Amino acid sequence: MDEQQRDTEAGATPVKTEHYKNRLYSKILRELSEEDLKNPAISKMIIEENESLKIQIETAHRFETDYHEADKKLAIQLEKNKQKVSFEILHDFCIALGGIVATLTTLDLSKPVALNNWIFCAVGLALIAGASYAKWKK
Repeated sequence: MDEQQRDTEAGATPVKTEHYKNRLYSKILRELSEEDLKNPAISKMIIEENESLKIQIETAHRFETDYHEADKKLAIQLEKNKQKVSFEILHDFCIALGGIVATLTTLDLSKPVALNNWIFCAVGLALIAGASYAKWKK
């Protein structure tokens, strides 16, 4: 199973095919002689078979085009999802780090608050505010 199937949880799904025409005459068409090919009925039968095959080819081309378009859209959506997950991880990390830095400055309340504590507190609050702003803006 490749990465795309694993990410979308898509497995192999059977495709039902429709036959446009019953293939009763397929063996007869292979056994025709030159005299039989001159018969107008045989020519019409061959032309009808040819038209049926053309329709099948056109349908197959449409399915192929639709498949490639859907595959491109899926790849784009998977990439957007990866970017979103990365942004969420960075956001959560900045919030946690900011909270830890801001909290560490106020743990020891018995000592007087020094300038270093205020700098760490400001850095921690800036991390929290920056991460929150980035999430709000997106």
